[in-house]
This record gives sequence, structure tokens and C-alpha cells, in this order.
Amino acid sequence: MEYKIAVKGGTFEAKLSKKITFSDLDGFREMVKRMVDSGSNSNICGFGGC
Repeated sequence: MEYKIAVKGGTFEAKLSKKITFSDLDGFREMVKRMVDSGSNSNICGFGGC
């Protein structure tokens, strides 16, 4: 799993790419932590590349 993050105007957007497997759990948790810590008003997770 790979992801890119953008925070714009109170919106946190994560775009995931490549295959997500159980071994990606720590990376996924880190992404969610960054989302929560960003203080954004809205969150978008794109799974289109998975």
C-alpha cells in the first residue's frame, strides 16, 4: 500500500494506491492517525488505485 496526503482548506484527502494487505496495517493506522491529528473538518479516502 502506498498513499499520498493533501490537506487543503480544512479537508484531509488521502489517495491510496497499490494493493492493501494485512501487512499494511501499521501504515494504514499511521495514515488514520495523521488524519485525526490534522484537525480537518472533512476527510476523504480514495481507494481507486487499490
